Amino acid sequence: YAPPAPETVGKAIIFLKPLAHRARIQTWASVLDASGKQVGELQVALQPTQLDFVTGQRPVLDPKEALGDQCAAIIRIQQARNLPTGLNSNVHVKYSADGMEDKTTPVAQGKQTAPRFDHRDHLS
Repeated sequence: YAPPAPETVGKAIIFLKPLAHRARIQTWASVLDASGKQVGELQVALQPTQLDFVTGQRPVLDPKEALGDQCAAIIRIQQARNLPTGLNSNVHVKYSADGMEDKTTPVAQGKQTAPRFDHRDHLS
């Protein structure tokens, strides 16, 4: 017996412009399939920090004020919801950003239309 190959449910895009202002992002991002149809939502949060991943960054009105500053962020992939019934077994999230290797959340075991990941990672 060979388990079925993983299938992609869709992609969720998080726009990072608020990070240029050192502002926190917390959103339910639409998960879109290859044809652009919404097939679920993904709850994601990004908190800008200093490189120690503990000390927060002070928001700025003009991103030019932050030019040259080093910044890191904590990403939290909390959960998904409204996933399609046929593609919701043993779900995980693969994520990346420019200049970064793909990373993956732990698998949410079983069939779930609203799997919880409670995943936290550091981005720098």
